[in-house]
Amino acid sequence: MSESGGAGGSGWPGLGAAIIELVRFVERIASPFIPDVLKKRSSRPTITENPRNSRPWHLAKQNDGTYLLQLMNEWLVTNNSDAPLILVSVDINRPKVREAIFMVEGPEGWGNFGIPPRQTLRLHTDFMVPTRKFQWRGSKWFDFTFTDHTGHQTHKRHIEVKEERQRTAKTTKLPGEAVVNLTDDRQRAVVSLLQDELVRYSRNGREKGGLGTILAVEGQKKITTNIYQDGWTSIRAAERQDITVGRDTKIVSEIGDKLVDYEAHLPADGASVVQEYLLDRIDRDREYYGVTYITVYALWRMDRLKDALETVFARYEYKPTFADKIFRRSYANRVLAKEQRYGYSDVLGLLNGILRYEHESLSEDDLNSIEKLARTTGEHAFQIPQKVASVRAYRVGSERKQG
Repeated sequence: MSESGGAGGSGWPGLGAAIIELVRFVERIASPFIPDVLKKRSSRPTITENPRNSRPWHLAKQNDGTYLLQLMNEWLVTNNSDAPLILVSVDINRPKVREAIFMVEGPEGWGNFGIPPRQTLRLHTDFMVPTRKFQWRGSKWFDFTFTDHTGHQTHKRHIEVKEERQRTAKTTKLPGEAVVNLTDDRQRAVVSLLQDELVRYSRNGREKGGLGTILAVEGQKKITTNIYQDGWTSIRAAERQDITVGRDTKIVSEIGDKLVDYEAHLPADGASVVQEYLLDRIDRDREYYGVTYITVYALWRMDRLKDALETVFARYEYKPTFADKIFRRSYANRVLAKEQRYGYSDVLGLLNGILRYEHESLSEDDLNSIEKLARTTGEHAFQIPQKVASVRAYRVGSERKQG
């Protein structure tokens, strides 16, 4: 028994030596590849969610009775490599969805531009997922996959998206005005047209993907009513894609063009009065707040865009007080009716569409006014600064050709 035990005991040191030799052998074989592996891993992009700017999921009913679940997230993407990084796709892996529409609003790492080496930029994802009304309750967890131009995939698993808190406050409807109480025919005409636009917007507003009677056309053919939304860009195409070039495109509006036509047939003093009526109705506390975009459209056609945008900024931009800054309080608007709550944002959406489809009608002063508003507003500015830069670059090239 003692001999057997001694033999078994003497075998353990030999086994330990064999394991050590095996580890050294593997180390000698793998050592040439370890630096490359570590370097490759260290150069992979770092992607983290920015929960401060990610929004709760939102459920919206469509015209056909179906429901869309909207997920809006902001990510911080860090390029750890020594070369520009281009993201080519973002996908939801869990839960599985058969259809998903998503728009990426940035950063420059999407499309033809790359995230510069050793820099961090923001990425906004917006998924629209078809679902059933009662399928979603409370917080949900999703898996995202980001794919870059090298084919490398970065997985972000178990990202919590909280349910949008249901507002308990009573919906406020902004006060209107009755045409019957107005005596000036010019004022009656302006108010009648604006109120008609209110009805059109309630049927084709932001929540339906439209902007009232505003639409983009090419010649006599309608292109889209979603003029504030940007389409896909190709990572291979070298041509300009954020504005239309060489096409007969423009922005039109049945109600807006009627306002312009009515003003044009008045004498100079009457036209000035109509313009002042329009400027006076750029007001956050009146029912026309929700259709401010049509007022801005009409004033643009009347060569008063600068005045319109300055009025919008002065009356709509939130200006925090000293106490707001100390206590970090943000502007909390009333819970407006759905056809009235997007007034400020829709103005910026209109400008985004004008830059895309009818930039050739804008003067340099118009571009300056648009860029100034986009760079100073606290609202989401869509792709306005990028489009302004693209328009100016296009004009430089056009001026050289004409010269």
